[in-house]
Parts: sequence; structure tokens; C-alpha cells
Amino acid sequence: MRSHIWHLFKKDGLELLRDRRTMFVNIVLPVLLFPLIMLFMIQITQLTRAQQVDAPPVAVVGADDLRALLPTADQDDGAPEDAEPQPFAPAEPIVAIAEVDTEAAAALAERARALAALEDATAADDVAAGRRLGEARAELLRDLRALKLAALIVVDDARPRRVAILGDDAHPEWSTAEGAIRRGVERWRKRLIDERLKLAGLDADTVVPLELERIALAPRAESVRASLAGVIPLLLVIMAASGAFFSALDLIVGERERGTLESLLSWPVKRRDIFLGKLAVSCTAAAISVVLNLLSLGLTTALFGSQLTPPGVEPSGLLAVGFGTLLLCFLALLPLVVTLATVSLALAGYAASSKEAQNYLTPLMLVVMVAAGVAAFPGTRPSLPLDLVPITGPMLALKEALRAADVPWLHLALSTATSLALAVVIVGWAVRLLESEKFCYPGLVRAGWGRFRRWGPPAEAPGPIEAIGLYAVVVGAFTIGGAALQRAGMPAFTIVAVPLIACLAVPVLLHAWLGAYPARTALHCLKPRREHLQRALVCVPLGVATSIGLGTVQAPFIPEFFMEQGKEMERVFADLDSLWVQLIAIALVPGICEELLCRGPILSSLRRSIGGWGAAVLAAFLFAVLHMSPYRFLPQFALGIILGLITLRSGSIVPAMLMHAGHNALVVGLGRVPMAEPPWLAGLAMGVFGWLAMLAVVALPEPRRPRPAAIAPPGAGVTPGTP
Repeated sequence: MRSHIWHLFKKDGLELLRDRRTMFVNIVLPVLLFPLIMLFMIQITQLTRAQQVDAPPVAVVGADDLRALLPTADQDDGAPEDAEPQPFAPAEPIVAIAEVDTEAAAALAERARALAALEDATAADDVAAGRRLGEARAELLRDLRALKLAALIVVDDARPRRVAILGDDAHPEWSTAEGAIRRGVERWRKRLIDERLKLAGLDADTVVPLELERIALAPRAESVRASLAGVIPLLLVIMAASGAFFSALDLIVGERERGTLESLLSWPVKRRDIFLGKLAVSCTAAAISVVLNLLSLGLTTALFGSQLTPPGVEPSGLLAVGFGTLLLCFLALLPLVVTLATVSLALAGYAASSKEAQNYLTPLMLVVMVAAGVAAFPGTRPSLPLDLVPITGPMLALKEALRAADVPWLHLALSTATSLALAVVIVGWAVRLLESEKFCYPGLVRAGWGRFRRWGPPAEAPGPIEAIGLYAVVVGAFTIGGAALQRAGMPAFTIVAVPLIACLAVPVLLHAWLGAYPARTALHCLKPRREHLQRALVCVPLGVATSIGLGTVQAPFIPEFFMEQGKEMERVFADLDSLWVQLIAIALVPGICEELLCRGPILSSLRRSIGGWGAAVLAAFLFAVLHMSPYRFLPQFALGIILGLITLRSGSIVPAMLMHAGHNALVVGLGRVPMAEPPWLAGLAMGVFGWLAMLAVVALPEPRRPRPAAIAPPGAGVTPGTP
């Protein structure tokens, strides 16, 4: 088998190397573009700085001293005349003082004071006052635009003086005007302080008892590495995705268009080996693309660093990050590279042409960029719940590793393990695709979808991509619908039950009907056996023990924000009228609606792709994500695995619904009894024991059923000639 994979790897790799146009456009050209892009940015910035832009006009009412201190074009910025301007250094903001006649200035000042009084007196829940406040703002804005002003400064002579900056924040130069006004107000404040200190005969040190001096101790390379911590992982992922995408287009769709895929599939080897060989080529291309682009970007930043950095900063660029750090990033992202390459090959295989494959891969590229771009947001930090999120978890862990003095080994290990598990699941699903004729020859077996199918037998269950798409749509509708009902002030029962029915159950049933999927295979709608119902009931108290134990284990690692989110949901549940209403809204409705989605099309589609255990685990992960709360992620994930296994074992979704509803009902009942949380170690033992006990109950062998006695045919056992 290994020789077959190696042979495919060499064959497809050489074909990629022979395709000079593809190699140049996707590898060589991006490497050469970095210096050109950098030169273009420098030239554009210099031309922008050289443009003459009129300073934004500003009017001042009530303080002539402030008018003289606002930075204008006539004032000296304090910079040396022979200082060379830096190409990317921001220009100092200045304004132009606009003259307004006395009557108009008095009217503007009066409206500004009235607006300030309205803002101080208006409560957040006062709708009428809020409407009056909006009308006052709109009227004052019309006056500003009629006078062509970017901002109006109104000074109240009360003690202490109040300076109100009323600005047209839709003005093209508003940011410049605001910066200049703040500089002028700060100068005025310092002048007033100095004057009052002189009148009192005091020294300036009276109000400035100390001075703050900042001394940077970290090496320059570590400072640069910390500043680029959110950018480097994002660049790595984008480069890996690009390298995987272009190779996937050629390895399957290219061979299909060249007519060589049929001869390749006729080889006397397993089709799994063929896919693994192509996957090795795609992963290698992605890794080479990452390395070459990083080298080009680092060299470009080092060459032009002197023009990109302010004076006194060494132009070390990406080369200051260090080989060890880049190697750590690359190793942590290897499972993600494998996942991206696998998904790219799979999506490209479903396309009949290169153009169609590009249409499939473009949304995937967008998803990767959004998920990886979270690391670029300031203030984002890794956490144990986020470590379980694909792409985002590894990005945040690498960001922390780049900017922290100590490597966060726990976050790196957990996020890498999650990415590795996802890669194993995705590869296990993808290697079976070549066994499907629909994947190998998509143009020959397309006959429409569901009830719109023109010919051919209907599908037993939706495909995994279709099921994941259904999941994304219904979860989005569920989240938006629940939030809209809560903002509308609807009753608690409506907020809890209506989104589950309207946004989960109804779309799943409608999708099954439109897709013409048999309910027994797509939704596991079969009559269950009595022993499976009994096992579900036995698992109810064990599931509650698992939820309490794992919830106790997870609680110390959950941020306070998510804890407050969970308490907010508990307050919503507490608003339900009676115990029976709580049981219906919290136990019965979720037990039916959530199982219809997660143990219906999700489980049935994944089972045919990655097997029973993989389908149960991945469906459980989506089931835990559905609840939108890291506070309950681990208990829901553990419970979801058992629900998936009992559905696969029984062939029916009813035991999972019974177990789910019973679990929630028992939790509601226990919530009415004051109970102390168990210690951390006891909670861990209780959670593990409960989960293993449920697994043992589900795995019990089926009881042997006596075979029915055969019915003797007429005349059997009668000797011929006897009466």
C-alpha cells in the first residue's frame, strides 16, 4: 500500500511541476509580488501625504483663548525644519477656524446646551425622550452642515468649565478635526492650570508630583515578534489554504478534464491509496507555499523596514521572529494543513470543471480567513473552550505563544489535538469518496435533487456537506429568532419553545420532505424495541450525574462572562409559570427538536462517510455547539456521544429523544432542590463514572430472541394409505 501511495505522490508531484503556468501563478508570482506590493504601498502613501487637503472648518463659541490654541496651518508643529518625513508616519491634525456671526453663534450655543441637557436627563427606557433627543441632534446637524462646519465647540463658563464638542462624525475629515480639537483643549487645560498655580504662588510640581518614564527591556526581536503575534498565524493559514487550493484544482478536476482520471481509477490498487497519494501532494504543496511566502515576506520587510518604521526602531521585520518560533507555528498548523488539503480535494472532486471547483473553494477560503482573522483582533486570548474550535483555537494559541514569554503548552497541546482529531475525521471521510461514482463522475450522475430529481434512485440520506449546510442554516435562524423574541419582550415559554420548533424541527422535516429522503434512514424514524427504551431510561440518571460532574470540572476554566450568560438563561427558565410548563419547554420540546437535527440528518449523513463512532463524536460536537454556551459544552458533548451511539445501536431516534427529555426533566426537578456542588476531584470521578456507565449500558449485547416454531405444511407426518 505504501508503494502505491508513494508512486501516486511522485506522479502527481511531477505533473504539478511540469505545469509551469500553474506553478508560476500560484507559487512564484505571490513570492515576487510582496516587494512590488511594498513599493506600491510606499509610493501611494507618499503621494497621499503630498496631497493638499483643506483643513476641516471648526467654529468656537464661548472661549477666545481656546481659539488661539487650536492647531492650525499657521502654527509651528515643533518639528525640526530639516527632519525628513517618514512615509507611513501620520500627519499632525490641524483645523481651520471658521467665523460665525454673533446671532448664529448664540443660536448654536443655545441648541447645544439644550441638547446636553436632554442627554443628561434622558433615561435609557424613555422612548418619548429618546425621540426628542434624536430630533434635537438632527436639527443641530442640519445647522452644522448649512454652515459647512465639521465641528462646533461650545464652552460653558460654569465651574468647572464644560467643553462640548459637537461634531459631524460623517464628515470626511472628522477624525482629523477631533484629533486637533483634543490637542487644543489639552493645551488650554495646561495653560489654565499654570495660570492658577502662579496666582496661588505654587510651583508646577504641586499638581504634577511625578513623571512617568518608560524603559523597554525586551530585546528588539521579541518586541517585533509580540507586535506581529496576531498577523503571523493568519498569514500562515492563508498561505497554506492557497497552496492546498491550487493543487486540489489540478489533482482531481484537472485529471478529469484531461481524461486521465478514468485510467487512474482502473489501476489494480485501492482507491483509498489513490486519494492518499493525491492528499500527500496537496499537503506538500501547501507546506512549500507557506515556507516560500514567509521567506519572501520576511526579506521584503527587512529590505524596506527602514522606510516602514519610525526613527530609532531597527528594521528587523519578520526575520526577528526567530526560526524556532516559526517552526513551532508550522508544526502546530500541520494538522490544519492536512484538513484544508483534504477538504479542498473533496470539494474539487464534486465539481465537473475547474470553474465550478473555484466556485466551491472560494466560500471555503472566506470561512478560513474569518476564522483565522479572530487572532488579529486586539485583546483576544486563548481559553480551553476556544481551543476546541477548529482554526480559531490554534490561531489564538499560536498568538499567545508568539507574544508571551512562556509558551502556553496546554493551549497548544489541546488545540493541536483538536485539529488532529478533526484531520483524522476529515481524512477518514474523504478517503472513501473515490468509492462513489458520483464523486468520480459528477457530470454523469446528476439528475436533480430530491423531489426535483428527473431520473435515478433517490438517496437514502443527505450528503455530509448538505447536512452541515442544513445545520448552519437552522442554527443561524435559531440564534437570530431567539434573540429577536427576547428583545421583543415575549413570554419565557415563547422565547424557549418557539425557536426550537420553528427554526429546528420544521426546517429539518421540510428538508427531508423536499429531498425525498426516507424517514427510516435519514431521520432514524423507526419503532424502537422495548429493551432500547429501557436502556435509555437507565441512562437518564447516569447522564445527569455526568452533566453535574463534568460541569463542575469545567466551571473553573470558564470566563466569568460565559458564567453570567448561563445565569441569564437560568433566569429566563425561572420565568416559566409552573413545573409542567418548564418540563414541556425545557425537556420535551428540546428533546424532540434537537434530536431531530443532530441524531437525524447530521448523524445519518456522517455515518455513511466516516463510520459510526466518528459520526457519533462529530454529531456530538455539533450538538454541543448548538447550545451556544461554553458553560455547558463539555457535558453536552459527552451526553451527545451517548445519544448518537444509542441511536445507531437501536436504529431509532426515539430512545435518544426519551433519554434527552428525561435528562432535562430530571435536571429541572433537581434544580428545585438546594444542592451543594461537589468538589473538583469528586466531580471528575462522578462525570467519568457516569459516562462509562452509560457507555456500558448502550453496549450491552442484544437479548436472544427465540426463533418462531416452523408451521408444518398440510399433510406432513401422514403416512400414505392411512386414514
